[in-house]
Amino acid sequence: MSNTQDTKQDILRELEIAEVSANYLKQSLDLLNTMIGDLLLSKDTLNELKTKKPGDEMLVPIGGSAFIRAKVEDVDSTIVGIGSGIFLARKIDDAINVIDRLLKKYNEQKTNVSNQLAQIYTRIQLLQAKVATK
Repeated sequence: MSNTQDTKQDILRELEIAEVSANYLKQSLDLLNTMIGDLLLSKDTLNELKTKKPGDEMLVPIGGSAFIRAKVEDVDSTIVGIGSGIFLARKIDDAINVIDRLLKKYNEQKTNVSNQLAQIYTRIQLLQAKVATK
């Protein structure tokens, strides 16, 4: 009897760890989706900027689905974050290339996290079935 109880307790502990891991991965996936969305919005804005001339007005996203009207002064370059709080002036096409590289990286990470999450969900279902039979 004690051996069966210990086994059930071990399974419950493993189940709890798996659920914590799943929650962490879900949060990571949410963060990646947010970052990808922000990058796509930036890319769209830069592509729109390429169609403007100095003096033209355009709506510029400032976050939270809010925009401001801005008068375009420089249609050739923009400021791009390269990580660790460092920003550099870049030609618009170069900035779009930076964004594309980041999108590729984040989408690969999203795929990896999604795969890990699917594996953990499968493990959780298996553990729940084991607990139900104990």
